[in-house]
Amino acid sequence: MKRVVFTLVLLLGSALSLTAQTDYSKMIEVTREYTPTVERAQKLSIAPTAVDTVALRPEARYQITPTPWSTPFSVGKLDHAQLSAARWRNPGMGYLRVGGGWPVSSEADVYLTPLRSRSSTLGFYLNHQGFEDKIKNDMGVRANALSLENSVGLWFESKLSERVDLQVDANYSLDIFTPYGGISTLGEDMSWDGRVRYNDAGVALSLGNDSKELAGVNFRIGGSLNLFGAKDVDNHSFGQRDYSVWGRLGYSREGHSVGVDVRAEGRKGAKELSEYDDFRVILSPSYEFVTERNFLLRLGVSYIYNSSPEGKKIYLLPMADVAYKRFYGFVPYLRVGGDLSDGSYRAQRLMNPYVAGGSWVNNGARLGGRVGANGDLDGVVNYDIFGGYDIYRLYNYSVAVNASSRFMAVARPLNVLYYGANVVLHFGPSLALRGAVRMNDPIAKSFDNESLSALYAGVGIRTMEGDVALQYQYKSKWNVSLGVRMLGEAHSAINIGSIRVSESTGIDKPIVTEDNYVAVTIPSATDLYLNVEYSPKSNFALYLSGGNLLGQQIYDFAFYPLPGVNIKAGVKVNF
Repeated sequence: MKRVVFTLVLLLGSALSLTAQTDYSKMIEVTREYTPTVERAQKLSIAPTAVDTVALRPEARYQITPTPWSTPFSVGKLDHAQLSAARWRNPGMGYLRVGGGWPVSSEADVYLTPLRSRSSTLGFYLNHQGFEDKIKNDMGVRANALSLENSVGLWFESKLSERVDLQVDANYSLDIFTPYGGISTLGEDMSWDGRVRYNDAGVALSLGNDSKELAGVNFRIGGSLNLFGAKDVDNHSFGQRDYSVWGRLGYSREGHSVGVDVRAEGRKGAKELSEYDDFRVILSPSYEFVTERNFLLRLGVSYIYNSSPEGKKIYLLPMADVAYKRFYGFVPYLRVGGDLSDGSYRAQRLMNPYVAGGSWVNNGARLGGRVGANGDLDGVVNYDIFGGYDIYRLYNYSVAVNASSRFMAVARPLNVLYYGANVVLHFGPSLALRGAVRMNDPIAKSFDNESLSALYAGVGIRTMEGDVALQYQYKSKWNVSLGVRMLGEAHSAINIGSIRVSESTGIDKPIVTEDNYVAVTIPSATDLYLNVEYSPKSNFALYLSGGNLLGQQIYDFAFYPLPGVNIKAGVKVNF
C-alpha cells in the first residue's frame, strides 16, 4: 500500500543507519520492511563498518512509498542489533562524532543549531565517511579501493502559526570511488587506477500541516529541485535534473481520515544522457479508520500517468491495509499495495557507485500482498511473523562491472515469494536477544534473452538474510552487542559479448555470440560483529566496533568484495 508522505526527520544517532551520506552506504537490515527494489537487488550486502554513524542531515522529502506496515497498537519495527543511540537524539547546540580505524578509514558527523527559538530552528550538518585499502578482487589482483562520501547542508524549520509550519533543506554531496573490481572470466586485470566522482546538489521545501492528530482540515504543499552529475575514469560526464511539485489535502475526525495526494515529477538527462527524460503524475485518494485500540483499516488507490523513453503508460495500483487485535499480544494483518520504480540514471548508479557508466532503464511496476501477525507479550517477547508475494510487471536489472562493461537484463515478470520472522527476547532490563530472518525465492518467468531463462534468480536478490545478536547494558555506562549476520547466495549474469572495452586496457573486444552469457554466483557469508560503547558522562562516550571478524569474503556489489576484518574507534560528544 502506498501513500504520499512528507518527512523532516533529524536522526541524531540512528541505530539503523551506517552512514548519513547516501542510501547505497546503508546496511541492509532484515529487520526493516524489505522490498526487492532495483537498488536493493544490487546492494547485495554491506558489512557493518561503524557503531552507529549518525544520520545528522534531515530528510526533507515527499514521495509515494509503501505504507509502513505498523499499527498504533502493534509492536514496532525491530532495530538492527546495534548500540542504542536514544540518548544522543536531543542534543543542546550541537553534536560531534569523529573516529577512524583499520584498514585506513575515517568518519565524522557534525551538527550545529546556531539559531534555536520557540518558533524557528536553523541547523547545519556535515557528514564524512571513507576508507582506503588494497583489496584482492575476483581476478586475484590486489587493487586500490577508495571510497569517500562527503555531504554538507543547511535546514530551516519555522512554525508560522499553530497549524502551519515551513520546512527547508538545502544540501550538497561529493562522493569519490575507485573501481577496483573486474570480470574474472576475461582473464585480464580490468581494475582501474582512476576515480569516479559524483556531485549532488538539492533543495526541498514544504509548507503546511499534515498531522492527523488534530481534527479538521490538514494540508501540505511543496517542491524540490536536484542537480546530479558524475564523471567516469575516462572523464565522460553523466547526469540528470530532477524536479517535483506536490500537495496533500486531508480531513480527520474521530478516527476517520480522508485525503487526496497529488504529485508531478520529472527527470531530464544531461550530458551523455540528454536524450532521456521521464515525467509522471500521481493521484492518490485514500481513506483511513483507526479505533482506539483494536482495529485499523486503510483503503485507497494510486492513478499514475508515466511518460518515459519506453512510451506513455498508465498504472492503477490498489492499496489496502487491515489489522485487528484479536486478543492480547496477537495482531493479525493483511497488506496489499504497489509502487513504480525509478529507472533513472541517478537511481541506477546506486547499483554500483564504483562505476560511473551511464545507465537509464525503463521504470518497473510492483504489486504485492503480505499477511502476518505481530504482538508484544508483557514486554518480554516481541514478534512479527510474515509471508508475502510480489509481482513485477517489469524488473530491470543492471550489473556495472567496471568503467567499460555492464550487463543488463529485463525480467518479465519477476515473482518473489518471501517469508520470515523478527523476534526480540528480553531477559531483564539489561539483556536482550534479537533475531531476524527473511527467506526470498525470486522466480523470473522469462527474460528478454531466452538464454537467460534458466537463471531464475539472476536478479541478485539474496536467498536469505538473517541477523542474531545479544545485547547487554550495564549501569548506563556500558553497552555491548555481539551478533552475526547470515547472508544467503545471490545470482547474477554477465553478457560477455556486449562488453565495451576501453582502448586503454589493450584488450580486444570479445567476439559477440548468440549464447555468450556467464552465470555468476555471489557466495553466502557469515558476518560476525562486535560493538562496544563506554559513557563515563552523560554527554560523552567512547566507542569501538569490529566488523567481518571472521575475515570472510563479503560482497557489497557484484564483483566488488569488501575489506576483511575492520576495526573502528572514536568519540561522541553533545555540547
